[in-house]
Amino acid sequence: MVNQSPLPTRLSGIFLGFITLALVVSAALSTADAAPLAYVPNFGSNNVSVIDGATNTVVTTVAVGDQPFGVAVNAAGTRAYVGNFNGGTVSVLDTATNTVIATVPVGSSPSGIAVNPAGTLVYVANNGDGTVSVLDAATNTVVRTITVHPFPSTPIGVVVNPAGTRVYVVDSATNSVAVIDAGANTVITSVPVGAFPMGLAVSPSGSRVYVANQVDNTVSVIDTSTNTVVATVPVGAAPFSSPVSVAVNPTGVLVYVTNAGEDTVSVIYAPTNTVIANVPVGRSPFGLAVDPTGTRVFVGNDMGASVSVIDAATNTIAATVAVGEHPEAFGAFVAGAPAAGGACSTELDKLRQQLADANAALSDLWKKNAALNTQITGLQQQVADLKKPNAALTADNVKLKSDLNAANLMLASFVSRLFGGRTDANVAAAARDAAQHELALAIAKVGARDRRVRQAQEQLNDGLAALAHGYFQRAVNEFREAFEIAEHIIRR
Repeated sequence: MVNQSPLPTRLSGIFLGFITLALVVSAALSTADAAPLAYVPNFGSNNVSVIDGATNTVVTTVAVGDQPFGVAVNAAGTRAYVGNFNGGTVSVLDTATNTVIATVPVGSSPSGIAVNPAGTLVYVANNGDGTVSVLDAATNTVVRTITVHPFPSTPIGVVVNPAGTRVYVVDSATNSVAVIDAGANTVITSVPVGAFPMGLAVSPSGSRVYVANQVDNTVSVIDTSTNTVVATVPVGAAPFSSPVSVAVNPTGVLVYVTNAGEDTVSVIYAPTNTVIANVPVGRSPFGLAVDPTGTRVFVGNDMGASVSVIDAATNTIAATVAVGEHPEAFGAFVAGAPAAGGACSTELDKLRQQLADANAALSDLWKKNAALNTQITGLQQQVADLKKPNAALTADNVKLKSDLNAANLMLASFVSRLFGGRTDANVAAAARDAAQHELALAIAKVGARDRRVRQAQEQLNDGLAALAHGYFQRAVNEFREAFEIAEHIIRR
């Protein structure tokens, strides 16, 4: 496993505390509930392997139609529906007896399958003719056929929202997701997504739909209130990760994506739409499903003839189960029996509420962490912006100092020539001005009370007195002494 988005150190302790609480509650739920059963269609063997989640072993194998591909188990766990891609039918399995009780003709190349929350309707995406067949679960007959898009259209993945009011169908040919009004059985809109979308999943709240884009190596996140893509999440590490299927855990906090091109499952943290782990699994992972407790993720490895069972608490492989050939298992193929009632059920409700509270607190923590990181980034940018003019000022100061030194050298050279030349009133006046200028600079540097400044001032005053009496040579000598003392102060 490769972690990709660790929390800052100061938040890691809090984060681990919430995670621990969530795992304890999840473990309690999984202990109280019956172990899940996974119904894995084997595309190359024309059968379904039934895996007992308690022992991670195949307990039976059920023969179905030609090239079983898509699969869905109803919420009660009493029926499993398997789409036979080459047979144009859906096999209906009674999970109590693990037998096929009906074979229903549908459209061409049935692929994804979804059951509404009430268990009364089954939706089958027919990849070969651009339609969705609607089955009545009570009679196992097709009661409606919906055209997804005008030709060409290749529907493949399908899900129903928790309210049972909307059906979302992936159309790989148009790179879009069709939204069907389940009451009217009509397409009401289409949402553009990435290149060659395949599988999709809906969050427990129904507010988000996650779509795996196989060519783009991304997952599109759809806001179902606006039917727009609000985020695009890159998954996998390879240039061609080829994401195929998506599943969301029962709390809606974690999203799992199979990467068929690199043999991994990406784990997305839903509140921030960031990948937090990539879990190595078997060869060419295709379908995946989360058990009802959220503690295990079952992954069908198409080229590995196996199912990887991921421990959701540690993102590690808990078991690898050998099954039939090409177990593509495209859909929600895991079911769990409901818990017993009474006091146990009440206790489970309390535990579930604790888990929901923990996840809400964890989500809030992630949001605050994101806000803090934004503030830190802003402050870092401000510091960088402040450094730019400071660097410019430093360069300007160096240049000014260099120019001042050059000017002082030129002035000293001029004064030297001045003091060594023929003396008259004009020369004495020029010497006076040079001495006064240099003395002013010295005072600016060390102050008027400095002993050396006072000495230079005395020499200047003597020169002024000599100049006033017409003793020009003497005045020049006094001014020179004052100049040299001041110059010495400035250059130290």
